Parts: sequence; C-alpha cells; structure tokens
Amino acid sequence: MSNSSQSAYSQALRYFHNARNQAALERIVGRLRGEPTELLSFEEVRLGLKGDVAAKAELRSIPLKSIIGSVGRYHDFTRSFLPRKAQSSERWAKIELLFDAGNVPPIYVYQVGEAYFVVDGNHRVSVARDRRMTHLDAYVTRVETRVPLSPDDAIDDLLIKSEYADFLVATELDRNRSGVAFPVTSPGRYADFLYEIKRYQAALEEERGETITLADAAALWYDSVYVPVIDEIKESDLLRSFPGRTATDLYAWLIRYWDEIEDVLGWRPDVTLTLAHFQADHSENPTQAMARAGRRLRGHFLPGILAAGPRPGHWRDARERTRRRDRLFADILVGIDGAERGWAAAEQAWLIAGYEQGRVHGLHVAPPDAAPGAIRTVEEEFDRRRIEAGIPGRLSVETGSVEEQLIQRARWFDLMVLPLTHPPGEQGLSRLGNGLRAILHRGSSPVLVVPDRAIAPTHALLAYDGSRKAQEALFVAAYLADRHGLRLTLTGIVGVRGVTTNTLYEAVDYLLGAGVQHAVVTLGAASDSASSVGAAIYHALDASQADLLIMGGYGRGPLLEAVQGSAVDELLRKIMETPILFCR
Repeated sequence: MSNSSQSAYSQALRYFHNARNQAALERIVGRLRGEPTELLSFEEVRLGLKGDVAAKAELRSIPLKSIIGSVGRYHDFTRSFLPRKAQSSERWAKIELLFDAGNVPPIYVYQVGEAYFVVDGNHRVSVARDRRMTHLDAYVTRVETRVPLSPDDAIDDLLIKSEYADFLVATELDRNRSGVAFPVTSPGRYADFLYEIKRYQAALEEERGETITLADAAALWYDSVYVPVIDEIKESDLLRSFPGRTATDLYAWLIRYWDEIEDVLGWRPDVTLTLAHFQADHSENPTQAMARAGRRLRGHFLPGILAAGPRPGHWRDARERTRRRDRLFADILVGIDGAERGWAAAEQAWLIAGYEQGRVHGLHVAPPDAAPGAIRTVEEEFDRRRIEAGIPGRLSVETGSVEEQLIQRARWFDLMVLPLTHPPGEQGLSRLGNGLRAILHRGSSPVLVVPDRAIAPTHALLAYDGSRKAQEALFVAAYLADRHGLRLTLTGIVGVRGVTTNTLYEAVDYLLGAGVQHAVVTLGAASDSASSVGAAIYHALDASQADLLIMGGYGRGPLLEAVQGSAVDELLRKIMETPILFCR
C-alpha cells in the first residue's frame, strides 16, 4: 500500500473511531431522553405486521433518515447507523475509501410503509450517514403489511402495530370497512377491542338465533357501537382532558370503565353520562388532575358529615348532556333494608319506573356479620316483588356505611328512593350524624323520601323560594305535570329569605312556558326561622290535600343547618304519610 493510500486508510480508521464514540454517547443520551437508539429487526417487523414480500425490486434513491432497521445486522449499529462494534473497523474504513473514489454500488433494502430495512449495505449506510449524506441509491423491494410503518416508530410502536395487525387479521375490518383506523398510544388495547367484539358477537347470535362470523360481527360492531362512541368523544371536550391520547385510546379505557360500572349496576349507563364521569375520575389534564387531588385531600381531612355535595343544578346538567328528554327517571336507585318501610320505598320506586318505562336497582347494605341466609332472604324477596311489578332491575348487596354506598352510586341514577326510617332529631349538632341528612346534602340525584306506604301521586305541592335548588324542584315539577298530568299547587312563603310575589310570578311564567296550565298558586307568611317555614309549608300541604311534596334540599352547609335548624328537618319529622321529593 502506498504512503498516500496508507494515510487515507488511517484517516478512515480515525473517522470510524469517532463514529463509534458518538454511538456510545447516542445510547446514553437516548436512555436519558427515552428515545429509541436501537435498529429494528426486519423479521420481527414482518412477522408482527403480517408482511408479504413482493417479487420485484426497483432501483431508486431513498432517504437515509428513513432507514430504521436491518435484516441481520440490527445489533451492529445504532438507530442513526453509528457503528457499535470494534471489529467492524476494517470493513468500515474500506467503505469510506470507496466513497472517496466514487465507486459505491447501490444497497439492497426492504420497504415497509415509509420505512426501510437494509438487506445488504449496512456499512455503506453507516459511512453515508457519517458523511452527512441524505440519500443513497438502493434496490427497493416492497413489503405489503396490514398496518403501515413510519420511520419514527420505536420498539413500543412496533409492539402496538403488531397487535393491531393481529386484530385486523382476526376481524377483517380493514377489508370490510374502508378507511378504518384504530390509532392507540399504548399496548394491550386491541385485546380489549377483540373481547368487546366477541361479546357483541355472542349477544347477536343469542338475539338472532343463528351463527355469525367474527368478521361480520366486527363490521356490525364497528358501525353501530364503535363509530357512534368515537363521534361522541370527538364532539365532547374529552380529548382536551387527555393530552397526547387518541379517541380510540379513550374508547379502550371506556370499555374497562363500563365493565366496572356494569358489575355494580347490572347495565351500562348512557355513553354521554359515562364519559362525563370518566373525565371527572381520570382526566390527565394537569389542572383537572390537581383539582381532583385537592378534592381527595379535603375528603381525607374533612369529615364526611361536613362535606358539601355537587353544586345545585349539576344533576340536571348531566341529564341534559345525554340529550334525553322523553324520560327523566329512567334509572332509579332504592335503598332496601329488609324492613316494611324499605319495601314501601321499593313499591314506590316500581310505581315510578312503571310510569317512566324505567328500571330499578336495589341496594342492600348488610352488616359485616350478616348471615348468608338473611341476605338471601332479602334478595329473593326483592326479586319476587320486582317480577310481580313487572319492572326490570336487580339487587346489589354491599357492606360498609349505608349513606356512603348510596351517595357513591347516586351519580349514576336519575332518582334515589329511600324509606323515612330515621328522620333527623331535634338536638342541634347531634343531627350531623343523621344518615338521611348526609345523603340529602351530598347525594347528586333527587331523593324521594317515602314515609309509610307507596302511593300513585295525582297532586303535588311545590314549595318554592327562588333558590337554585328550588329551581331544580320547579324543573322536576313541570316535567311531572306536563308528562304525567300531575296537578300542581305552587306555594311560596313571602318574606322568607327575600321571597316576594315577583319570585312566584317568575315560577308561574316558567310553568306556562313548559306547557303547564293547571297550576294553583298559594301564598303563606312566616318568619325566617326553620320551625316557622316548616310549619307554613306543612299548612300549605294540608290545605291543598296534595299527595306529594316537591322542594329543594338543604339551603345551607351541614354545620350551619345543624346549628340553626332547617325547614327540611322539621318537615321530615312532621310528615308521616306524604312522600317528599328533594331536588338539588
């Protein structure tokens, strides 16, 4: 070898060692940043994406940055094709000299989507990248796959796309539905989709009494289940609460969330309501996540008896987001204690469900030491009475605090029906420990309290003071009067908390606007004390002969109500025969 050739070769070796040092640095930086530094194995990609290699190759120039893997030497170079092994030095240096001479033959590659894998020419790619070249001539053989590949894909991306390819092979959705796309950001999602489709397939077969192929079931599921939910997610602001996630990610999470709810309730709630609660429970938006953590922290330090419930109107807002106008009380929760008053509450719930074509979910909170036989007796009695009433539903049995279990479930229901078993006492702060008070303060749905027996109401008294909770009671009363022909008497206690005749005129205007023509207006007078207000409402109820009282719930915080007393407590202690519907 001449002196000049020896000098050029030595220089080429120095370039190699510099490149190898950069390879070591690239791996360190990649680990710190969480960025991919490994080349992908072509065979793993081909098998994972179900690739078929074409027979013909074509010669063209390809971008070097789009080469992300190799057929056999993916361990020898980094993702940017820097050399990793010292024994490659001689071959690498000789290739460097070929580039100096301008005598570099084309490389051979497989093309998968927009990415390339080197079949022959790994060292040529490495030297070209080191020389800051952007393109090389290559013989390109296409590989057709069920799922496209991008040059930016890393190992995790490949795992996801491999799962996606398996999903498409099983369901044939890419063949049966053009333009189908299921983009997700983490592995394991497609198994959830496949499970959902198989469950849908089983339901279809049972309904139709015939065998349905998985591919046909998948196509029907895609049209009637998946696409409508995805549209709902996109129309809402849900994606803003999960930065970097896709609508398909949220659908996969929603499947598991729905399953958890269905295990408790026995059915899947409305998708819009479910999405709203899912957002509240699991939002990844930093501001919303911090607010959720703050609520948990306050709940940890603040006793439950002092905690405030959802804001007034929250229940109606949630129902209006579901765009359901035909039925206000489709899903009803009733507390079952096994006593006679508890069964009266259940009978009342079944009556309402009959009017509303709804369903009733019973909740029996058993003591920790309850005998299995006693629990079974309650379950059998619930089913017997429910079937006799002809109302769909089920009974759940839980342990723990009765009020906490009811409060936690309330947000999934349109109405809670409870027996008036333990009305609040008269002894000041001792009222704080009353379970019914806790439910009325913190529950998110209207609560119908049933004293002694179930009735089919025909005439309701609406106690109205213009407050936010009274406005919710006005909304419910207008619905019952308009939809079920309930006669309505509107009473206001003038002089209490700023209530004037104008307050009642506004309520009358609302009723007329809602189509209610048969409302009677009465006026009462009282001081601002709890006992005086309670007595005035009780007098109006007696004078009107109404068989249902509708009103807002507690107007102040739990501690203040306990200290100063409340008209709600007064009425719960006095009224022994008339159900009371409390709204928030």
